[in-house]
Amino acid sequence: MNPGTGQINYQIIPSDDKNRLFRSLLYNENVTDAISSLLGTKDIYRWLDQIFLKPALHGSGTEWHQDNAYFKVEDPYKGIGVDCDK
Repeated sequence: MNPGTGQINYQIIPSDDKNRLFRSLLYNENVTDAISSLLGTKDIYRWLDQIFLKPALHGSGTEWHQDNAYFKVEDPYKGIGVDCDK
């Protein structure tokens, strides 16, 4: 909860072991094909999966950041973040 705002976000990290639907999204052919196309290789793997749940009218935004500050991918052009917000 963000103090004083009444806004809250929930996180599920990792999500793939919590629900079959979450796991299936990671390996959906449309998703893996799009990622392979962007990276230029079929050799891809999942580093982390997480879900942010932002309740309607009470969800809080996430401050601007760069994920690679946390994950330290040696070649930042070889990493992809997928946002399924809409």
